[in-house]
Amino acid sequence: MSKVEQRPKVECDCVLRLTEGEMRFLDALVGYGWDSFIEVFREKLGKSYIRDHEVHGKALFEQIRSDFAPILRRTDDARDVFNGRKIATLPTVDA
Repeated sequence: MSKVEQRPKVECDCVLRLTEGEMRFLDALVGYGWDSFIEVFREKLGKSYIRDHEVHGKALFEQIRSDFAPILRRTDDARDVFNGRKIATLPTVDA
């Protein structure tokens, strides 16, 4: 019996570059929540195309909500500093 076992694996990843406007659109879209989105999607467009991908769609919604929020908040803060509505300060370091 061989001690070497072959385990072929094919993976696909992509890096998606978005503008601020595109990020805000996706953030707004997922803001309704996965359950609301999938309910309307199924009702209006059917189940067949999305059925096999729902678990990934839910994960993507959650990732967008968690990852985009701080980026967009910092963008808004930077714009406010640039426009004189806020004053930038150095972050404090806990000792």
